[in-house]
Amino acid sequence: MSESKSNFTNLNPLRGWLLDLYPSARGEMTVWFITEKGERVRFIDKFQPRIYISGSIADLSKFTDKLQKSRSVVKWAYADKYADFMDDQKSKVLEITLHDCYERLDFARKVLRLGGYERFRLYNVDVPDAQLYLFEKDLFPLAFVGVTVQGKRLAYWLLDSVESVDYTLPPLRLLKLNVEIAKKKLIPSFNDEINNKEFSRTIEK
Repeated sequence: MSESKSNFTNLNPLRGWLLDLYPSARGEMTVWFITEKGERVRFIDKFQPRIYISGSIADLSKFTDKLQKSRSVVKWAYADKYADFMDDQKSKVLEITLHDCYERLDFARKVLRLGGYERFRLYNVDVPDAQLYLFEKDLFPLAFVGVTVQGKRLAYWLLDSVESVDYTLPPLRLLKLNVEIAKKKLIPSFNDEINNKEFSRTIEK
């Protein structure tokens, strides 16, 4: 994108919409942002996901000894959370911060091999990376926000509401690709070859 801007180190606060986000390098999340002026801005945010483990206090206490030796773990602490949607009060769980999103499933398998489903229950392990990022930042797709760069991290302040029904649409663009294929049968197939490789592109604001 010719209008995109990236690699900001010192940036005044911007206002706009969250367009897209995805994990890129290990321990990082790439975030695309549309400003109020319609500029496309790419940010890199340091992101270390958190997962949670519930179980008896005795089992959790024994498990913390193994966390000291794990290369996947940045830090851990006890936290008060609702471990089940039927619970009427919070309980002590382990909040574990991992180096990056790619380690969540592998780390979870190691935990279950140690204690199985009988001793431990894991949370936030199979949540999609982008969705987990939004949960932890208290954001939602296409939210209107303010954002600024603070070192290697992004700081947001929400200027929108997920419950809003009267909201402003971001200045999105539509890209159309017209492709002609050499059909072998009456109904096109994914195995058909492309007949016209000169794609026509039309951008509408």
